[in-house]
Amino acid sequence: MAALIAALIWANSPWAAGYEEIWKHLGIQHLLSEPITKGVAIGLLLGKPLGIGLASWLAVKASLASLPHKVNFRHIHGAAWLGGIGFTMSLFIAALAFPGPDLLTAAKIGILAGSLLAGLVGFMFLRRA
Repeated sequence: MAALIAALIWANSPWAAGYEEIWKHLGIQHLLSEPITKGVAIGLLLGKPLGIGLASWLAVKASLASLPHKVNFRHIHGAAWLGGIGFTMSLFIAALAFPGPDLLTAAKIGILAGSLLAGLVGFMFLRRA
């Protein structure tokens, strides 16, 4: 199963076959400065943790849910950051939203960067929780 997931991630990554020309043509500096790259990365970095964290907090405060034993909001905050790791659905939606290879590559770079940073921040929060 893990090999299948890794193969799917590779097939949809900007480093898969067919993207070499785009990398050469646009350059990494240009891709990182694209508004689409920044928007996707910020969406994963801020939108997911804010949405998950706020929804969890509201559910607990409204007595719709309760935190498990030995779990506090620092744990929820760290887990919310891990929610920013998004490959499968993010890649699928990007493929539907951006038909051109240039825009799609920029979105994929944003997905990779945002997911990596969200995972690192979530790990740091959970490590200290």
